[in-house]
Parts: sequence; structure tokens; C-alpha cells
Amino acid sequence: MKASLPAVRLVCVVVLFVGTLPIFAQYAVVKDGGALFSFGVGYEWMPDAYSSKGLCLDLSARFYTSERFFYALKGHWGTHDGGKDVKQNGSPFNISDHRNSLLGAAGVGYEFFQSGNSLIDIYVKGLIGYGVRSARYDSYQPVDTDDGNITLGCEKRQRGVAIVTGIGVDTRFKRWTVSPSIDVLYVGKKMDLAPMVSIGYFY
Repeated sequence: MKASLPAVRLVCVVVLFVGTLPIFAQYAVVKDGGALFSFGVGYEWMPDAYSSKGLCLDLSARFYTSERFFYALKGHWGTHDGGKDVKQNGSPFNISDHRNSLLGAAGVGYEFFQSGNSLIDIYVKGLIGYGVRSARYDSYQPVDTDDGNITLGCEKRQRGVAIVTGIGVDTRFKRWTVSPSIDVLYVGKKMDLAPMVSIGYFY
């Protein structure tokens, strides 16, 4: 049952996200369509994780009040499932590590560069909201180069304020966009880095 909790949380974020869209949409103005809805996939780097494995999924929306300024909503899920080899009694031993981050946030953004043909825009954004970080991992305390103390099945959970800052580039194909971006995420009192590519549609 525990394995399904991240998926349940992601569904809750999506429901809240979709439920607020009509509120923001009524303030949107025409910019090839006044609202941009996007889905992104990328890599999430978690500094406390045991390996470089990582994945993130992102749902976002922008509601323009001018050609450059917009309000933004974001739902984000990042995960890591890996491990590392350590030494116990002189022999290698693999310890596991599973981490998740989940957040919902709202804020503002600004397109500080727009190409003359409107095919490329570069934007920055800042959002604040609520997030949860959870981890199930095996702890390791080294004693010397060939030995250490292993504690299996540790769990940790932190929740509270979530902050997102990011920069991205929109490449437009009529109403469709392809947007590489990079976000700095503060969730569960940790900083993550999430480069990703999103596909969006102007409505």
C-alpha cells in the first residue's frame, strides 16, 4: 500500500490543479491563446540521494495578463530509486534508496526575451506553495575503509513550504510549444535541480 502513496498524492495535486483553472482562465488575454497548458518530463537531481538516478513529471499552466507577464500554476513530482555499494566486514554490500518529492505551487513569470517572429521566448518564473519529501533508505555509517554499520529500512518525511524558481525557452509551432527548462526546487528543506522538456498548447 505504501508504494502507491506517491501516485495518490500526484492525483490529488492534479485534481487541485485542474479545479483552479477556471479561476485563472477568466483573467487571461489573447497571446496566440491566453493560456498555455504544459506537460513536462525530465531528470531530478536530489543531493542526498545515493546515486544519480532520477525522474520528474510536471503539470503547469500559464495565464497571460499581457504579452510578457503571466500567472503560473505548477504540480510537480520527482523520484529517485537507486542504491550504492558499501563495505561491511571487508565485503561489498548494496544499500537501497528510494526518495520522492511532491509539490503544488503558484506564482508569476515574465518573458524577458521575445524574438521578432514570436517563434522563441525566454522566460523566468518564481512560485511558492506546499510540498512533501519522503524517503525510504538504508543508512550507512563507515567505521574504516573495509567496514561500517548498516541500518536497514529507515524512513523520513518532511513537509512544508515549497519554492520554485526557473528559466525556460518556448519554441512555438503555431499553438504548440516545446520548452526546455531548468527549475530549482526547495521542498522538504532540501534543494533539488530539475532540467526537463515540456510540450504545451495555447488555448
